[in-house]
Amino acid sequence: MLLGSLCLASFPVLSESFGNKASIEEDRNYYKLPNQQFMIFLEKGKVKTIEILVKKKINFRRGQSREQWRMYNEEEERILSLLKKMKGRIYIYHSGARSLDYDITYPIDNLSVKDSFFDVNGDEWVGYTYPGFTVKNTGNYVISTVFYSNSNEYSDYMVGFTESYSTK
Repeated sequence: MLLGSLCLASFPVLSESFGNKASIEEDRNYYKLPNQQFMIFLEKGKVKTIEILVKKKINFRRGQSREQWRMYNEEEERILSLLKKMKGRIYIYHSGARSLDYDITYPIDNLSVKDSFFDVNGDEWVGYTYPGFTVKNTGNYVISTVFYSNSNEYSDYMVGFTESYSTK
């Protein structure tokens, strides 16, 4: 919680008044998801991909019945459909330069399905990967998300970064 407070103090534009969200909030069919804000160290020239994952409520279990398997697969399809219909923004600020380096509008056209991910608690997460961007400057970056969903069934999501390496 202290990190969030520090980030807000350093970047007053990350407050609730920031962003073009009025048009989304006026649409009564969308629910505001909890904002996420974190700091990450990124190196210049590295290619990063962004992952947007939602926590599943039905986890895979060995020996599950056909009905359980059907429900498991339907939930994954439902989550992927919800993610495609989500609206929002991902803001990536360079904290040293105090500049907004990236403003990614969601939904993104060229998303690819991310393989399921299991966290240390055994919870399964499913979602999409945004193909990537090249980091402009080395340093600490504040990542802030503002998302709206057309369903309030799932509000537990995470945004992650992975680094792409060339095999040449």
